[in-house]
Amino acid sequence: KLIALTLLGMGLALFRNHQ
Repeated sequence: KLIALTLLGMGLALFRNHQ
């Protein structure tokens, strides 16, 4: 579960950085 949360956080950070 922790890895999924980290992946989600990374994806969110990348998405925000892209914008």
